[in-house]
Amino acid sequence: MTRTFRSLASFRVQLLALLLTVLVLLGYDFLPKRTLEFAPSPRFERVLMADSDIGGKSVARWVNKKTDHLSCTIAEGYAYPYCGVHFAFDPYTHTGLDLTPYTHLKFHVQYQGETSTLRIYVRNQDANEPTKDIAKAKYISVNIKTRELGTLQTIELSEFIVAEWWKEQFDVPRDKAQPQFDNVVNIGIEVFAPTPLGEHQLAVERFEFVGPLVPRYAWYLSILGFWLAVSFIYLIVRLTKLYRRNEIFARVVTDLSKTNQELADQKEHFRILSTNDALTGIRNRHGVKLSYDAMLKSANPDTKVSVILIDIDHFKRINDRRGHQIGDEVLSQFSDLLRRNTRENDIVGRWGGEEFIVVSAHTNLNQAELLAEKIRTTVSNTALGDNKPIMITISCGVTEIQRPESLDAALARADKCLYSAKRSGRNCTVTQIND
Repeated sequence: MTRTFRSLASFRVQLLALLLTVLVLLGYDFLPKRTLEFAPSPRFERVLMADSDIGGKSVARWVNKKTDHLSCTIAEGYAYPYCGVHFAFDPYTHTGLDLTPYTHLKFHVQYQGETSTLRIYVRNQDANEPTKDIAKAKYISVNIKTRELGTLQTIELSEFIVAEWWKEQFDVPRDKAQPQFDNVVNIGIEVFAPTPLGEHQLAVERFEFVGPLVPRYAWYLSILGFWLAVSFIYLIVRLTKLYRRNEIFARVVTDLSKTNQELADQKEHFRILSTNDALTGIRNRHGVKLSYDAMLKSANPDTKVSVILIDIDHFKRINDRRGHQIGDEVLSQFSDLLRRNTRENDIVGRWGGEEFIVVSAHTNLNQAELLAEKIRTTVSNTALGDNKPIMITISCGVTEIQRPESLDAALARADKCLYSAKRSGRNCTVTQIND
């Protein structure tokens, strides 16, 4: 009787859990969405554009900037006349927005004029491009029929395509000619050729990107993980009961211990992967930040801490001329050289690409500059690479952390110093720039 009651109770619990799982699965579409609003939000600067900027005669002017209402006069004088407005980001660093979490664009645009088609475009800057020329940023666009305007419209980001003229102009290989939204530096809407000459008016009433707050795959994986955890707990309970009945549990415990050790080893392996760069073996960006946080916890508030930001000069040429394998050898051997020329308690890491970082405690700005010069001189006198070694140079940006400011704030200054070193001819060290 008791066993029957327990079986019935277990069945009810399982049925309830199944129903809850179904509800959670169906509830995904009702989750709140993430949004990034460009209009009517004043967050981003609006910049008018027309072919008059490059020698044409078309002109753009504001009718009412507060309501994003502009007027375009398309005139002869340029082979492909255009006119419109774009939302501008940082013009100096070209640090863009990552729009990969978003799936579609919602917009409400009013139009008056004779053209049949408008174009919405984004410019995506390649993070591996050594020069930050926005003219080279990937041009991705979608054409919109003007007869569809006047009401709220939705387009999927998958509808955007890379412009053929951009691929032809920069001779882009097919594998790099796909749409990207990971570093968008420019977004705009424009009237473009072929279009009737004369007056065109645009009013951008709404312009926002929308996407899921939680990716669908993550939502489903969390449900799967929950059930895996429940199943694992259930298995442990069953094994515990079997242990009380017979000696088989001893072998099961041995197997579980082995599995736990493997999981611990894998956990340690993944921990190293999450904090160390796979190619060079030194810390990655995440590892540097964790080590820096640990350093702050053990250091006195008045401890001097300095940052050296290092960039290998003309590294792209090495990859282009000698191949990525030689480039990887240079990065790996440069990392070893960096470790040999710094102290054991210095935080040495690969910040990204050919950019490296050294964080030194108990080191003021002058001492950090001497260390940077030591590293730079050593590098310039050392051949790197196993096959046909090559000589390289580096540029360094040095700053002292003004505690309690964040590491990111100090890095922004170090990056300015590094940028100044690059503009000064490379192979040199520039110290802190006063903001």
